[in-house]
This record gives sequence, structure tokens and C-alpha cells, in this order.
Amino acid sequence: MHRLVLLAPLLVACSDKTYSIDTGEPLDTGVMQCGRVRETEGILLYQEDGNVVRSPLESPNATKITTGVAGPLGDDRTYVAVTDGRAIQTVDGGCNWEDVGNLPSGDWRLLGAGARVYAFDTLTSSGARSDDFGGSWSAFDAGEPFLGGTPVVDPADPARLRGLQSRGVVTSTDAGETWTAGAALPPGATNPADADVFSTNLDVAVLGAASGAWHTADAGASWTPIGTDAVSAIALHPDDPAVLFATTTNTEAVTTVSRSADSGLTWSRLVDSSQVTLPTGPVLWPVPGDSLQVLSAFGSIYNENTEVDGLNLYVITGGAGTRTVFVGTFFHLNQLAFGADRWVAAVDSVP
Repeated sequence: MHRLVLLAPLLVACSDKTYSIDTGEPLDTGVMQCGRVRETEGILLYQEDGNVVRSPLESPNATKITTGVAGPLGDDRTYVAVTDGRAIQTVDGGCNWEDVGNLPSGDWRLLGAGARVYAFDTLTSSGARSDDFGGSWSAFDAGEPFLGGTPVVDPADPARLRGLQSRGVVTSTDAGETWTAGAALPPGATNPADADVFSTNLDVAVLGAASGAWHTADAGASWTPIGTDAVSAIALHPDDPAVLFATTTNTEAVTTVSRSADSGLTWSRLVDSSQVTLPTGPVLWPVPGDSLQVLSAFGSIYNENTEVDGLNLYVITGGAGTRTVFVGTFFHLNQLAFGADRWVAAVDSVP
């Protein structure tokens, strides 16, 4: 579960000035941008706080489901994604993609660190590493799947990673080749559902479970309970370890997205399922550069017969005048990568 705000400048490497919306009719926006939304598969771009959706000018053939995306890598234009066992790469901010390497089939989520990309299968203990922007991969075994989908890489040492698994807090210091189990999860955490580690201090982590939520500042040596409702998603803001977001469900089956600014000591409700149709398990992506904003995504793939959008993406802003904006789209979102002026989304194919 890991981590976009899109502002001008827009995609200067793209030459097409039009994009299409539900009707398929092209619109001239007067700015440089790329591609069409409809009849695009695998990757979408968001800009201007998610209000404008763009898609690549050229998408790889036969792309059906893109499960993971990482970047920017090395510069603000390079991203790597994985779809149907193939690694694909863009060097122009997401307008054009090409095949660069192969991965086994899997439900991969990606993690970037400079030129290095890590891949983790959310369903198994399989992992892989590329040191050349996805061109070649070496496999490793992480022992178990990670709560939250991936661990976190230390920005000061791209070979050091830490994450939470059901066996406890685990660390690798050799780029994923071996993993050492440290402190256990809190004993009261039944059915752990999600976890997050703070990217610039790997000792800080949060855990969500059916029995509540916990916070640690010492790599799991001690845990502080920070909630009692069932937690399906939890996230630390990448800019501030004291800012947390969580999705909970109470005994009346009301699902709520909440925010804390004090490491979970107190919480404020942002939105709940009596206001919008929130499922019980949406993932959360805090937006870098804005400690009040979080994205939540969940929903079914677009159905041409019923024309149901599939309640996919919510832009939720906390603080004074909390707002929730539903961005109607036609796909199921799997992972986001946050660039300086864009959100790059790995999605199911767009009809």
C-alpha cells in the first residue's frame, strides 16, 4: 500500500492535444497532452488533482491487466510497470510504453529505488529485482507475502528494505536476497489486513487488523494501540509520520475513512459509507505534498451492458471543509505512482 498531485506543467513530450471521454468525442483542451481514455489498456495518467484523465499515445499490444507501476526512476519521466508477465517502460512521463523485460505471471506490485525496481507478488512470497529499469530480473523469496503488498526501501540504502508480514517485522539488507524476522506483531492483532512503514524512518510502522490498529516507533519492539474498530486499510503520509489514514468498519457495518495528525492518538472522520458508497476494503494512497489528502480506490470493472462505472477513485481531503470527490472512470485501479506533476495508474484494461 504505497503510494499523487498533478499540476502544470503538463506532458510536454506528448504531441496530441485531444483526449476522449465517455462519448468518445475528442475535446481540444488547448494544452499538450497524450492519447485517448477509451480503447486504451493498462496505464492511465491523472492530472490536475485527478479531474483530467489521460492515457498513453501508444500502449503495448495485448495489455490486459497492469498490476503494478513504480517511479519516477532516476528522473521525473521514467516509470516501469508490469502487465501479464512483461515489464514495460516509459521515458516520456507515461505517453509511450515499450516492452523491456519479462517477469513470471503474478499479481505484482512494484517498488522503485533509483534505477532499481523491486517486484512483489501480493499472493505468494515471490519477489524479483531489476537493476536496469526493468530490463532484466533476478528472483528471490521473501518468505511470506507482505501486509500492504510491498515493503519499503530505505532511500539512503536501496539494498535495505523493511516490511510487515504475519510472522512480524522483517528486514533485508541485501536487496531482497535474504530476509530476517525481527519483532513480532502485537499479540492482540487478529487477522492482520494492512500495514505501512514510513519511508524515511523504517522503525516507524502502522498495522491494521480485524481487531484494531497499532503504531510502533521502534521497529515493533513495542506497539501502541490506536484504534478498536476493524481496519481494512491503513497508511502513513510520506511527508509526515504523525499523519495517518485508516479505513475502519464498526459493528453497525458503517465503513469510515479517518485521519489522524498525532500518530493515532486522536482521529477525525473524513467520509463514511452513509455519504458515499465505500466498500469495506478500499486501499489508501496519501498524496505527497499535501498532508490533508488521500486517495481511495475500489470497484468493479466497467460493464458495457449496464454502463456502471465501478466506483473507483475518491479524492478525499481532510481539515476544515472536508470534501470527497468521486472521479468516475472505467477500470479497476491496482497501484499508483506519484510523479511531480502526474499520477500514473496501473489499471485493468479500459473498454
